[in-house]
Amino acid sequence: MTESQIIIGIPGIWKNRTELIQTVATKSEGYLLAGNIIHNAQKNIGFQVEVYDHEPNLKESFIYACRDSFQQSLLDNKLIPYI
Repeated sequence: MTESQIIIGIPGIWKNRTELIQTVATKSEGYLLAGNIIHNAQKNIGFQVEVYDHEPNLKESFIYACRDSFQQSLLDNKLIPYI
């Protein structure tokens, strides 16, 4: 049987991968991003991650996928992930 996966796309405001790594380390309460893993040693939990360059059509994808469940003001602004 195949293991289930949950895939979450998070738009961000980071200029590059280094800035993302620093943000995770300073604002995530124990998580660290190393390679393609985000890990919290205290909780003994980790997740596989993939980081991509800016995608100009991401906002449009969220508009279609959310089916009006996000407020328009959230979609109009830069979405800042809570890490």
